[in-house]
Parts: sequence; structure tokens; C-alpha cells
Amino acid sequence: MLRRWTSIAALALIAAVPAAADDSESAGVLRGKVTVDAAPLGRATVYAYELARLSMIKVSTDADGRFHFADLPAGVYKLIAYKPGFAPAVAALSRAADDARQFVELRLQPETVGGTRQGESYWSVRDAVPPDVLHDIHNAELLELGATPAAQARAFTGAVQAATGVDQGGSGQAHIASAGVGMEGRIGPVALDINGEFWQLSGHADPLLAVTRESEAAALAVRMLGVGEGHLQVTTVSRRAGSVDAAFSAGESDFERYRLEWSQPMGERSHSRFLAQYTEQNNFYREGPRVPREVPLTSRAFNLEGTYQVELSDHAALETGIRYRERAGAFPAYGEPVPERALELFAKGGHRVQPSVLVEYGVFTQMQDGSLALAPQGTVVVQLDSRWQAVGTVSRRLAGDPKETLGAFAPVLFNQAAGGCQELDQHCYRLVFARQGDDPGELVSVTAIHRQVADTLQLYFNDDIFSRMESLYLVQGDEIPELQLVLSRRLTPRVLARLESNFGEGGGGVLYATDASAYQNRVRYLVTSLDTRFQVTSTGVFLAFHHLSQDLDPLAPAVDDEASAMELERLQLMLSQDLNVLARLAADWAVHVNLELSRGDLPFSLGDAEADEIRRRVTGGLSVKF
Repeated sequence: MLRRWTSIAALALIAAVPAAADDSESAGVLRGKVTVDAAPLGRATVYAYELARLSMIKVSTDADGRFHFADLPAGVYKLIAYKPGFAPAVAALSRAADDARQFVELRLQPETVGGTRQGESYWSVRDAVPPDVLHDIHNAELLELGATPAAQARAFTGAVQAATGVDQGGSGQAHIASAGVGMEGRIGPVALDINGEFWQLSGHADPLLAVTRESEAAALAVRMLGVGEGHLQVTTVSRRAGSVDAAFSAGESDFERYRLEWSQPMGERSHSRFLAQYTEQNNFYREGPRVPREVPLTSRAFNLEGTYQVELSDHAALETGIRYRERAGAFPAYGEPVPERALELFAKGGHRVQPSVLVEYGVFTQMQDGSLALAPQGTVVVQLDSRWQAVGTVSRRLAGDPKETLGAFAPVLFNQAAGGCQELDQHCYRLVFARQGDDPGELVSVTAIHRQVADTLQLYFNDDIFSRMESLYLVQGDEIPELQLVLSRRLTPRVLARLESNFGEGGGGVLYATDASAYQNRVRYLVTSLDTRFQVTSTGVFLAFHHLSQDLDPLAPAVDDEASAMELERLQLMLSQDLNVLARLAADWAVHVNLELSRGDLPFSLGDAEADEIRRRVTGGLSVKF
């Protein structure tokens, strides 16, 4: 079964994050073991199924029955272990934070005659397994039993998606079209997963779109699992668009990224990972006159990373790694290309002091153009009782003998930066209280974070690649207190809802803009979403509201105050419906409808009377899985 479609914008924005940010995303690790009668079970499949979003990730166990998920976001999951000849085992899992480290053991039992497990009927096991997982298990059973040629053809599953719609703003109307195709299957011992997407926008310019006329984006991801028990992933992303206003931009912009990732088990308790990434962009990040000087007009970046993880014992683990980053960019404020090179070393570890207390620690070292920075970090996870858990994290960057050079810049997607301390922070303090209910679908989590930004960041709040203006600049010295609430609750036995809300307000850093002026930065954001799933009718309802504001107070009285304010609001309603519950179809069909209303003031559009009008976006489409 194919994973849930990921938007082209998310791929592009995540790709642009430097290696330091990429590592923070994969800090959380879920490890476990699959056994049968206390003996390890190799070549079993373990599924992590997120209940709120109905997304699925799967891995395989090694010869010792061990498995691990290197990247598993916060949420409520069902873990399903399966191997032909054994009845599936299902366990509930709650992850209060993206960077949580957890261990789960799943015990399988052989199937008895008739396909039942001892003491439990076949249908009760089937009801506990999500339909997407059952579909994938069915394909595995056909292969294992030597199915007929017609069934063998289903060893490969596919998906096709198409959508179209309009985006109407104060200055005109644009047409949006998208298409996607995916395929998943096996070629001998190798599991193959291919996904591709294409987006196109054409029409009149819209200040909130930050694009005009013909704009397009494409992505292709190829994943291979089982190559020497390793995992290989190759991803490419390209994007091209026009500019809203040539007075503040250099015309058309483009973005390209090529990424290769390889991971490989090393013995019974260790694992290695290698990453190489090349990114090239022209005018992709620069929009408007108040752009920080650290943002390059054009740039070429190369990242190289290698990590090694080892389980020292059942209670301790260690991860070490090295990264090399090189970037050459053109900065108008400096008049000539500025090269940047950085070598980064890091080590992370975890030790379970007692069954209810886990201590994690880490040290991050950065050497850049002669400067040296150390960033120690510590985390304590305490299981207060069977339901309550508390997490405390402290990290701080210690810089020694810095040189006067152009600061670092990183674009970051908010959904992946929220809720945890990042290596891009000068210091960060985080406190989390989470409670797991009796039902696997119930979770309450409250997180308080106070961070100070160490580098210039462009924080994106919309994973739509054609809405780059829905972002905020954070600069060195900004202090951002943030409060996060996550509430997941089963309203009825067949209705699951998840509420997430983030509020942050702060600033205080000085933004040195490309117009040779200095401003004191102040930002505020509120991001709230409600995701509801009606399991009886397979209907999904997603409602979200974003409010962003950024004020740049000039440090020189001669600068115009009005030209340095930004405020954006967006309301989104997204509906999805599985058509198979309404009619018996040969394949899995679903319909999707997306409605958005947005408005905002931009620094370079305040003189336009139509710039603050309501902007409407309506898109709809179909997807089929076969």
C-alpha cells in the first residue's frame, strides 16, 4: 500500500534545509523486536499506522527480529507485526514528541488450522488491523502461497491522483492543476517504491501567491529496501516560477535539488547512514524589499553526512556522525559571491536509568571559517505513571572566538520545527506533559518552549510551493516563547478527532536588510488545526486557521514605518471521501476537495487597494489505488 501523498512543496522546502536541520528531524527513533515463543523472528513486517491521518510506514525485521523507525512524527499509532504463517499482532503506541525514543516488543503466534490465533477469532484480529495494512498483508500472502498469475500481478500496487481548481485574488484568477503517480512492489528481494508529482499554475499575478503567469513544480522519489538489507532513496525536486514584482525581485525563480540517502545495518546492534545532497536555487527565497542580507540571491549548496548508531545494551544507545556543508552564494549586500564551508561533528546517546526514567544527552560541534561552536543538549523523560509522561530538554550553543562573517541561513518548514529544540537554536528550553488515555486514540499533550535563534531562518507555514509568502523571517537574537497543545480524542467509537494549536510571539533580534537598513524584528503566529476522521463512512474533515504577523521597527528614524509590516490570515477546509464505502469498486477510489480563504498585507503591496481583498482557492480531484 502506498504511503499518503506528500505535497510537492513539502519536498522542496524540506530539501532546502541544511544538514543540521535534517538531522534534527530524524532524532526521534522507535526501536523494537518481534518474537515468537520468546525467540526472535526475522523477515517480519512491522507497520506504523497513524490513526488521525491514516498514513502508513513499514519496515522489516533483521535476522534477530529487531526493527527501527528512524523518523516517526508525534501522534497516536497502531503498530502491526506480520509474517506469513503467523497471526498479526497489534499494539497501541502514543508519541508525544517527534524526538521521543521508544522501544516496543511485539509477540506473534502461529496460525492454527483455519487461520485463527489461539484464544482469538480471525475476525477480531482482522477488525483491529486498518484496511490499508490488510491490503498490504493480503498481497504478501499471495506471494508467499504462490498465487495465480492474476494475483501475482498484484504484487505491484499503484496509485494515480489528479486535481484541478482556481485561485482568485484581487488582481485576477489563476488556474491550478496537479497530477501524481505512484508504484510499490517487489523485484526479487528488493522492495521498490516510486512516487512522482507535477504541479502547474497559470494566470494572473497574485501578491499572496508570490508567482505569476506560468509556474510549475515537479518531484520524483525512488526508494529501494532490501539491497543487502539496506535502504536506498533517491529524490529529485525542481520548481520554476515568475515573480510578483520585478522591482523587488530578479524576475523568474527556480529551485533544483538532488538527494541520495543510504542506510545499512552493521551487525546485530548497529546501523549506519549516508546522505549526499546538492541544491541550486535562483531568486527562490528573496521576495520583497525587507529581506535579510543573509538570504542569497543565487546559491549552490552541497551537503555530505554520515552517521553511525549502536545499541550498547538493552538500556543504552549511542549515535555519532560527521557532516560537511559547502555553499557558494551571491549576496547583493556584498557585491560578490561569498563561499561558506562548515564541518560539523555530533554525538547523541541515551540511557535508561530505571524503567521509568530515560536520560538523553548530546554534543554538537561546528567549525565554520575558523569559528568554533559547541552545543550540548540534555533530555530527561520520566514516566510518572501508566498514563502520564513528562519530558524536559535543555540545549545551548557555546561559541568561541567567532569571526565577522556572513551568518548562516536556513529555510525551515514549521510543521517539522515545532515541538522540539533544534540545532539552529542559540538556546532552547522545553517542557512537555503528555497523558495517554485508555483508548489508543486518546492523547493530551501540552508543550512549553522558549528558544533563542542562532541563525537567520525563513519559517514556512504553508507546504504549498506556490504560497511562499506565508512565511516569517527569524534572525539571530530573536527570542520566541511558544505554547503547543495537542488533543486527540475518540468522540465516538468510530469518530477520531485531533486538535493541534501553536502560539508563539517574540523577537528582539536585529534584521539587517538588503536595502542597507536595520530593523528590530517582532513576530507573532497562531497555527490551529482540527483533523476529524469518520471511520464508518471513511470521511475525513480537516480544518485549519493560520494568523501570521511580522513588524520590522526601523532603528533609523528616516525609514518608512508602514513599508515594514506584514500580516497574513488563512482559513482552510479540506474534505476527503472514500468511494468504496458507497459502492463496490474494483479499486480504491477517493475524492478530495480543498477550500481556502486568505487575506493579508505585504510590505510591497500596501499601495494596492485590491491587495488586501479576500483570496479564494478551490481545488478538487480524484485518486485511485489499485
